[in-house]
Amino acid sequence: MLFKKSHIEKAEGKTSEKRNFSIIVVLVFTICTAVIASVAIPAYISYERNSKEKIALNFAAMIAQSASAYYAQSEISPTCLYDVNVLAPSGYVASIGAEVAVVQGDGSPGYVSDTDFNTQTVAWR
Repeated sequence: MLFKKSHIEKAEGKTSEKRNFSIIVVLVFTICTAVIASVAIPAYISYERNSKEKIALNFAAMIAQSASAYYAQSEISPTCLYDVNVLAPSGYVASIGAEVAVVQGDGSPGYVSDTDFNTQTVAWR
């Protein structure tokens, strides 16, 4: 025999230890990834929602400022966005009233105003 039985057993033992170590590393990596994802995903969703709300609020403020300027010039309340030369960005719906500008939307194409969670209102008068 070229190899003693003890050498073969040692070699087999080391191989099984390496396999067990690899499984433990994979489990630790998977658990760490899951923990990071459980924190990062909700934070990203919140960040995205906040940025969409800020876009809507800024757009409503822009409409209000334009409506104020229109009223100061003509002494007539604007009745539509065309009066104040403002176009709604994609994914948002805007309207202007006698005293307020309202913007709804979430920035996604195909926006339906009945299902909106994001409505921003800014008084212009």
